[in-house]
Amino acid sequence: MKMKISSSFRITNEALLILLLFFIIFLPPLLKISMPYIVTVSIFVFIALSELQKRFLFIHGNYGLYLLSSFFPFIFFVLFQVSLNVLFSATDKEVSEYIYNIVHIAMSFFYIIIVYMFLRVFLKRCVYTTYVDLTKWIVFAGLLQGIFIFLSLLNDDLHMRFLSFFLDNTYNQEMLNAVYLNRWRAHGLSGYYLDNLAYILSGISLVSVLKGIDEKKPIYFFIGIFIILAALIGARTIIVLAFVGIIVVSAYYTKVTHIVTVFKWIAVVTLSIVVVYYFVTLLSDGVRMWLETGIKAVFSLFSGEEKASAFSEILGNDIVIPDNILFGLGAKPESLGYFDMDGHAIDNGYIQMLWRFGLIGTLFFVFGLFRFYAKIFYSTKKKLLKGIIIVFSFVMGLYFFKYYPLSTYGAHVVYFVLPAVMSAIYKEKEC
Repeated sequence: MKMKISSSFRITNEALLILLLFFIIFLPPLLKISMPYIVTVSIFVFIALSELQKRFLFIHGNYGLYLLSSFFPFIFFVLFQVSLNVLFSATDKEVSEYIYNIVHIAMSFFYIIIVYMFLRVFLKRCVYTTYVDLTKWIVFAGLLQGIFIFLSLLNDDLHMRFLSFFLDNTYNQEMLNAVYLNRWRAHGLSGYYLDNLAYILSGISLVSVLKGIDEKKPIYFFIGIFIILAALIGARTIIVLAFVGIIVVSAYYTKVTHIVTVFKWIAVVTLSIVVVYYFVTLLSDGVRMWLETGIKAVFSLFSGEEKASAFSEILGNDIVIPDNILFGLGAKPESLGYFDMDGHAIDNGYIQMLWRFGLIGTLFFVFGLFRFYAKIFYSTKKKLLKGIIIVFSFVMGLYFFKYYPLSTYGAHVVYFVLPAVMSAIYKEKEC
C-alpha cells in the first residue's frame, strides 16, 4: 500500500535526489579530498543512521549482491592473480602496483553496492516512488551537467572557475595532464572530462531518448539530444556511442501504430536538426574543425578507408599483446613500463584488460557483465528496462574499444546501479 505524501514534500525530495545523483555520478572535486571516498563515507553514514528496519537493508542488500555475484569469478580470479604476483614479485614498485590494482577494483564494486543501497533506502524513506521516476531523476542530473557545460562554454570566467576545481583538487596525474592539455574542450562541473564524461553522458542521453519514445514524451527526446550535444563539446567518442545507441533504440521501438505518432516524431527530428545546426554556429572555429575531423574519422571507419586520429590508435597502435596472455601483468601496463607501438599509454579497454587480467580474467569480466545484464533482462517485463539493458550492452561494448571500463566510478552508477535499482523496485511491484 502506497503512502500519501504532499506535493511540496515530493518536489523537495526530488530536487534533493537530483542534486545527490549529480554529485554521486559526476563527483565534482570541490575539495582536495578524493570525491569517491567522500561520497562513499557519506552514504555509508546515511545508511547506518537510517531508521528503517534491518530486515529491509538485509533483503535489498542481498538482491544487490545477487546481481553483483555475476562478477564474483572475476573478483576471485583477480585476488588469486594479485596474491601470486605479490608473493613472487621482485620489487616494491611492482608490489605497490599490484595492490593498487586490486584496491581500485574493490573500490569500484563497493561503490556500486553502496550507491545501490543508498538509492533503495532513500527512495523507500523519502519518496516512495515508481521505477520510472528514477530514470527521470537520472536524466535531470545529466541535464544539469549539460547546462553547466553550455554555461561554461559561453562564459570563460565560469569555465576557468569550474576547471580550477579539477586542476587544484584532483590527484590523478594522468587525468590532470590530459585535461590540462585539452582544457579548451573540458567544460562543465565534473570530476571527469573528455571521453570519460562522454561515456557517462552517452548512457544518460540514451536513457532519455528511450524514455521519450517509451512514454511518448518528446521532451525527453530533446533532453537526450541536448545532453549529446553537450558531451560532444568535450569528446568525439559520443559520435559513435550515440549514433549506434540511437540506431539500437530505433530498432527496438520499430512498431508505429498511429499516423499522428509518425508526424509527431518527424516534427521532433526536424526540430532537433535545427537545434544541432544552431549549436554548431555557436562553436569556435577550432572546436568546429576538431569535430569535423572526428566525424570524418567515423565515416572513414565505416567506409573502410584509412583510419584517422583516435581510431588508428585504438584499432592499430594499441594492439600490443602481453607475453603472458593467459594471466596478464596484474597491473596497469604503463606503471611497469609497457606502452603501445608509439610509446604512448594504451587506450583500448580490451587490450588494457588483457594486460591487467590476462585472457582468463578478461573473459571472466565479460561473462560477469553478460550475466549481470541477463539477470535483470529476464527478471522484468517492462519494455523500458529491457531497452536500457540492450542499449547499455552495445554502448559499453563499443566504449571498451576506447578506454578501460573500470576507471570511471560515475559511469558505474549509470550502467550498473540504475538498471539494478529499477529491477529491484519492479520486483517489489511498486510500479
